[in-house]
Order: sequence, then C-alpha cells, then structure tokens
Amino acid sequence: MRPLKLQVQAFGPFVARQSLDFGQLGEQRLFLISGPTGAGKTTLLDAIAFALYGASSGEERSAEQLRSQQADPRERTEVELEFAIGPRRYRIHRVPRQERAKLRGSGTTTEPAAATLWERTDATGPDDEGRVLASGWSKVTEQVETLVGFRGDEFRQVVLLPQGRFRELLTAGAREREQILQTLFRTERFADIQQALKAHAEGIRKAADELRIRRGILLGQSQCETEPDLDARIDALRAELARLDADVQTRKTAEQQARAALDAGRTAAERLEAVAKARAALDKLLAQQARVDAQAAELDAAQRADGLRDLHTQLAGRRDEQRRLAQARQAAAGDAEQARTAAEQAAAALQQEAEKEPTRDALRAEIHRLSAMQTQVTALAEARTAAASSRRDAEQATVRLRQAERATDAARQALRDAQTRREQLAQPASRRELLTGRLAELRQQTERRRRLEQVDADRATLAAQLGTAAESEAQATAALQAARDRHELLLRRWRDGQAQHLAAALEPGAPCPVCGATDHPAPALGDAEIPDEPTLNAAKSSTAQAESALDAARRRLAELRQQTAQPDAEATGLADALGDWAKHGSADLDQALDALRLELTQAQDAAEALERLDAERAMLEQRIIEDERALEHARRAQQQAGEALAAAERSLHERSAGIPEQWRAPEALREALADRRRQLTQAEQALTDARATAQRTTQAQAAAETRQQTLAQELADAETRLATTEATWQQRRTDAGFVCDADFADARRDQTEQAALAQHISAHQDAVAAARTTLANAEAAAQGLTAPDLTALTRAAEQATAAREQAETTRSSSAAECQRLTGLAGQLTEVAKALDDNEGRYAVAGRIADVANSDNPHRLSFQRFVLGALLDDVLRAASERFLAMSRGRYRLLRSTEAGDRRSLGGLDLIVEDGYTGLTRPVSTLSGGEGFQAALSLALGLAETVQAYAGGVRLDAIFIDEGFGSLDPEALELAVDTLIDLQRGGRIVGVISHVPELKERIDVRLEVTAGRSGSTAGFVLP
Repeated sequence: MRPLKLQVQAFGPFVARQSLDFGQLGEQRLFLISGPTGAGKTTLLDAIAFALYGASSGEERSAEQLRSQQADPRERTEVELEFAIGPRRYRIHRVPRQERAKLRGSGTTTEPAAATLWERTDATGPDDEGRVLASGWSKVTEQVETLVGFRGDEFRQVVLLPQGRFRELLTAGAREREQILQTLFRTERFADIQQALKAHAEGIRKAADELRIRRGILLGQSQCETEPDLDARIDALRAELARLDADVQTRKTAEQQARAALDAGRTAAERLEAVAKARAALDKLLAQQARVDAQAAELDAAQRADGLRDLHTQLAGRRDEQRRLAQARQAAAGDAEQARTAAEQAAAALQQEAEKEPTRDALRAEIHRLSAMQTQVTALAEARTAAASSRRDAEQATVRLRQAERATDAARQALRDAQTRREQLAQPASRRELLTGRLAELRQQTERRRRLEQVDADRATLAAQLGTAAESEAQATAALQAARDRHELLLRRWRDGQAQHLAAALEPGAPCPVCGATDHPAPALGDAEIPDEPTLNAAKSSTAQAESALDAARRRLAELRQQTAQPDAEATGLADALGDWAKHGSADLDQALDALRLELTQAQDAAEALERLDAERAMLEQRIIEDERALEHARRAQQQAGEALAAAERSLHERSAGIPEQWRAPEALREALADRRRQLTQAEQALTDARATAQRTTQAQAAAETRQQTLAQELADAETRLATTEATWQQRRTDAGFVCDADFADARRDQTEQAALAQHISAHQDAVAAARTTLANAEAAAQGLTAPDLTALTRAAEQATAAREQAETTRSSSAAECQRLTGLAGQLTEVAKALDDNEGRYAVAGRIADVANSDNPHRLSFQRFVLGALLDDVLRAASERFLAMSRGRYRLLRSTEAGDRRSLGGLDLIVEDGYTGLTRPVSTLSGGEGFQAALSLALGLAETVQAYAGGVRLDAIFIDEGFGSLDPEALELAVDTLIDLQRGGRIVGVISHVPELKERIDVRLEVTAGRSGSTAGFVLP
C-alpha cells in the first residue's frame, strides 16, 4: 500500500481541511514528521489507519473520539485517503458517527457513520470518482483487508508502527507471528498440501483395510477356508457337470418320442372331428332351401314388372300434362276478367283528368304574376340585410364598449388581488430551503430504519436457522453413532460367521486348521444371520454418509454463528445512527416523511406561485394601459355604428312600399313560386299518366282473352291422349300377371335389390355344392381311423418333459455354483494383488504424510517448515540491518529447538550476541537495542515480502518515535539504514523529536499547532 493523498477535516487537532499530497515528495521518499508535542503528528498516522480500517493507529481512541473539539458544530469530521497497490489506484472516504448542528433550525443531530471505497485506476480526471467497490462501514473494511492483505492489528504491526507499540512484531508470540507470516506470504496452500498428503495416505490405508475385509468376505461366500480348498471344490464341480450333461441328453430323447406319439393322436382326432363338422354344415344349408325358393319367386315378379316400366312412365306423363293444362286454362280465365275491369277503370280516370284543364290555366297565370315581382323583393331584401348589419354593428360596438369597461375594471382588481396573494405567499415560500434540508435528513433516517428492520428480520431468520442447524447437528451425531454401531455389529457377526464356517468343517480327531488341536470341546455355534459383502459395504457406506452429514451440519452451524456477528454489529450501528427515531417504526417515519413532503410541496408551490405573481403584476400594469386605450376606441366605434343604423332603416322603409306583406321576404316569394310550378307540373303529369294507363289496360285485355281460347283447345287434345294411354296400360298390366296397380307396385324392385337377390340365390347354391365336396373329402381322410386316448398320451409327454427339466435344473445349479466359485477365485486373486500394491504404496505415502504433519524429530508441520524458511529469509535481511545498526554485534535468528505438539515450534525469535557467541531471547535487549531490532525486523519483513511473487506489497512504512533511545552513533546508523531503504522506492515516514534527525533528514512533514487548530504541509529542500 502506497499513500498518494490524505485529506482530513475536523479530525483531532486539525480543525480546517488539510490536504497532504505525497506526490510532492518526488524521488525523496524518506521524510520526518516533526512538530511540537500535541500538534497532531500521530494524528496523521491515526487518519491513515482510520481511513483504511475505521480505527486509530493505536486503538486507544474510538472513531467518535477523533472529532476535533474546536470544530464548528456545522462542520463534518471526515477523512479521505487516496492510495495505490501496485498499478491500481483507490480512494476511500470515511465519516465517523458524530453530533453536529442541524442544517436548519437549532439543536444538534446525530450523523451516522458512513464509508465508501472507489477504484480510480481508469479515472480520467479529478472529477471522475471511478467505480464504487464497497459502501458501508464494515463492508469497506472487509474490502480493504482483501486489497491490502492485512487486518487492522496486522497493519499496525508491519506497516504503521505506532508509538509505544513499535516492538510488538519483535516480541509477539509464535502463534501471532505465524498468522502475520501466513497473511503476508499466502502460505495457506502449504497447509492444504499437508491435509492432502494426510488424506491421501489415509485413503490408501482405508483401501487396504477394505481389501482385507473383502478377502474374508469372499472366502466366507465360497464356504472354503483357503484358496487351495476353493480350487479343489471347483475341480469336483466340473467332473460332476460332465455326468449331468449325459443324463440331460438321455432325458431329451425320451421326451421327443413321447411328443411324437402325442402329435399322431392329435392328428387322428382332428380328422374324425372334421367329418362331423362337414356333415353338420351341409345339414344347416339344406334347412335354408325354402327361404331361397321364396327369394327366387320375388326376383321373377320384379323382372316382369321391369317390362312395364316405360309404359307406366308414359301414363304418368299424360296425367301430369292434363292436370297442368286444366290449371292453366282456369288461371287464364281469371286474368281475362281482371284485364276487362282494369280497362274500364283507366278510361274513367282519363275522363276525370281531362275535366281539370281550367285549374291548370289558373296556375300558369299565378306563376307569371309572381315571377314579375321577384326584382322588387330582391331590392327589399338587400335593404333589410343592410339594416340588420348596421344594427348588429351597433350592438357589437355597445358590447365591446361594455367589455372594455369590464376588462379595465378587472385588470385593476387583478392587480390588487395579486398584491394581496403575494403578501400571503411570501412567508411559506421562505421555508422551502429549510424543508429541503429536513427532508433529505429524514429520508436518510427512513432508509436506516428500513435497513434496521431488514437486519432484524435477517437476525431472526439466522436465529431460527441457527436453532435448526444445532438440532440437525445433534441428529447427525446420533445418526453417525447408530451407523457406526450397526457397522461394528455386522463386522462382529461376520467374524463370528467365519468361526462357524471353520467349526462346521471340524471332525473328531482331525487337527483344527487354526490351532492344530485334535480335541474340539466347544466348537463355535450360532443362529444369527451372517452378513454378506454387499451388506457390509452398505453399512460402511452409511457410516461414511453419516460422517459427511455430520461434517456438513457442523460447517453449517459454524457458518451461521459467524454470520450472526455482522448483523448484530450493523443493527447496533443503525440504532445509534437513528437516535430517537430508533423508537419508531418505518410507518411512523413514512408518515413523517409524507407530512414533510407535503409541507415542502406547499412551500415549493408557494415559491413558484410567488415568482409567477411578480411576472403577472408587470403584465397586469401593462394590460391596464392597453385596456384604457381600447375603451376610448370602443366609444368612438359605438357612435359611428349608431349613425349607420339610422341611414339603413330609412332605406328599408322606402323599398317596402308597393309589395304585399306576405311576399316581402324573398324566401316566401321563392317558396310560393316553386309551389305553384310544382302544382302545375303534377296536374300535367297526372293527365299524361291517365292516357298511358288507358292504352296499356286495353291492350292487356285483348291479350288475356286470346290466351284463354288457346289453353282451352290444348286441354281438349291432352284429355284425348290420356284416354288412349290408359286403355293400353290396363291391357298390358293384365297380360303381365298383375291384377291391379297395387300388385304392380309391390312387385317392383330396383336394380340393386334384384342383383342382391340373384347373388344370394347363387351363393346358396355354391355353398351347398362346396359342403357336399368337403364332407366327401373328410370321410375319405378319416377312413379306417379310431378315436385315440389323448389324455394318456398328454400325461406321458408331460412326464417326459418334467424329467428333462429336472435334469437341466440340476445341471444348471451345478454350473452356476461352479461359475460363482470360479468368479470368487478370480476376485480373490485380484484382491490379493491389490492388497500387495496398497501396502507398498502406504509404506511411502504414510511416511510422507506423517513427516508433513509434524511426525519428525523437529515436530514441525510442512506449513510451519515453510514459514520457518520464509522467516529465515526475513531474519537474514533484518540481521544485515541489525548488524549495521549494532556495529556488528547482534543478529536475529529463529529458534530451532523442538517443542511439544501443542506449541508452534520453529517460529520463536532469539538474538545472537557477537560479543559472547551465545544466543538469548529478544526480550532481553535494552530499549535502544530493542528499537534497532524491531526496526530491522520491520524493514527486513518489508523487503522479503516484496521479493516473493504474489506476496503483499509493502510500499510504505511509518515509525512513531523510538529514536530517542539510541546513542548518536546508533542513531547515525539507523538513519543510514532508512536512507538506504527509501532508495528502493519505498515511502518511509518517521515521527521523532530527536534534533539529529532534523539535521540528517531534510524533507519534513511539518505540523504546526495554533489556537484555531493545527496545520500540516510538506517542507522540501
């Protein structure tokens, strides 16, 4: 981490905003932070630590206590730090929780803590804030720990060495030093390697144990004591299989002979049954002959009726023709009578229209008189229009005059009203700015309240989940114990089963295969079921699953316990930030927010209305002037319109004389003239229509009488043709054998029905012939046969089949047993080979895992061995500086004495005294020597970490005091060391009151104290 720019305000003794740009140092990276006691030198280091981690450099003051007591209550305490990590640039801004004056009104308010972290690597200018990485006090701290690579306490031990705590890294315990080194050098992967080696060796050992168990299970399944016994049993089974194969073949031959006899009996029975079926089928067909004869008679009658079909169709046509002509003649007689009546009525109507000629003459005279009057009426209409226009102009002039008067009065009243409204709006409009500030503050409190409720809900959810997780852990523990108990029980049963197998093979006087004794006083007995390999594997798998479930439950419980810490802290911070509002719910805050919004809206509306009123007043003043000018113009227009109206009325009176009253309106005259013309046209058209109607009806009468006569003659001819056709029909129907028309109609069948009858008759005849042939064939095939005893033949065949199946079953059982034992023998060979391989691998992997996990003379784990090697590198670099500053006397070393397994051996520090050649603890160094050792260790650590790829970058170090304990020569050597250090590009800041340092270090960060607060700035040579 390399600081770029630091800004503080109202922070400690710094009242006004102070800005420190570390870029001013240029190539001169070593600088002295100087100033009188209490001026604020350490406060600048506090500001860096506070910006990064939210705490002071020494953790002696809380964030709230860092606010300047001299600051104006309206000023906010805040710190902003820009820093770089490698090529990437960041900015962090923190505001501690603080009491400050309200922006509006009197009193104070509690401003909550706030923090934001940006990345500005790609920022284009000072106004470009960059990308927000985190927001919120704890979230920003977590992100900083990830970026910088340190927690706050580690940062103070390695980078920021505060006053009074400078020697912490030197004198820290081995466990604390181990944690720092792990963070700096990222050595977690070596611990992972340790665990991987251990897990690998354990896996090989478990695999070997499983193979031994599997070998025992396989032997138990074979019911043999050893592999040779199993081979002997397999050979015996193979000899038995040869004998069983011959027996199966004999049984198959006997079965084939019995099946042949059964098939011959079934054939004879089927032929005898065929004769009976053929005779029954013929008898059934002969019984249907009477119905077939009736169908033949029906077909003959239908064919005779087909011979009369054409004559019958002709007779129907003659009858239809006579009936149609009779109906037409009757209709023509009615039409002739109607035509005579219409002709007489049309002649009468023509006579009436001819008698109306005087009326038509009178209409023509009236039309002529009204047409002559049109010119006078048009002139009168023009005079009336002119008079009406003048009257309207006069009325409009009067209206405009009244409007102008009212507009002038309204503008004057509006000006007075605007002034009144302005006085009313001035007071609420002045509150707009105050309400805006209060609204922003209340919105922030509302968001905090909602966040607090969400956090409380999350805490409740986590509490419930924590209870569930604890219950799950207890259940998983019980389940694991049950699984282990079952696995152990099955293993005991399996071992007992092996003893039972051995006991079953014991014979009196024969030696025991285990102990060799020939006396067997108490052979193993048992009735418990012996578990097989799948059962044991299933029990073992269940135990492994239960272990995994318990591990998962414990991890879940630990995660939930860790997760509860952050919501608790956040809830406390939010409650503190809410202050009195913490007693109210979101609904109360929303209600207060709505009320404040309404009040602000009213104030904004009042301010906007006030601005509009000011503009409106100016417009009203101008409008009054314009309205008064319009009023004078309206008065003159009214006078001119009155004079024009009097002249138009005189002209109208003169033109009205000589025209009747009812025709003075042009519309009335035009309507009367149009009405007279319409009446004349209608009268003339009625006469023309009457003449045409009389001529048309006379012609229609003559045509109707002619059609009546023609139809009468056609009807007589049709009746003659009908009589001739009916006589012919009667004769031919009788000759065909039909007594009446009903018999003819009953006999008729269409072609489809006749074809169906013919087909049915033919099919019956064919079926009878076929049945006779089938019967003759069946009798010939069954000649000389007798009925067989199928029951006895079937029983004999089934017995032969059962004997063959029994022989095959016995053979299959022996073959399966032989195959099973052969498979077990193969598996035993594979298990033996795998067991030898696993034991050889475990001899190597187990030893490596033991050594990596502290089973070695030094009792060091692999990770601590690596940490020790890294610490050796750190101590070599530190000792170079310590030797220089101690004038060749002291070196820092790592203790290599082995400790017990509970200690962190290999990470303790000792110092070698070159004067005595002996080593002693670092705690025995004097104050000045301890300062030199601590400084050397800090510089060596920074140098070594920087050298390792992937390590944390330590681009800056700050030292607060400690130089006063050095004599002049040691001080000179220490300063030389620091000067050499900054040449490598690292920023080194030193706080000290030692005068010699001011003489040697010409670049200073000067801190000056004053009555109104301290100031700080770089002083360059």
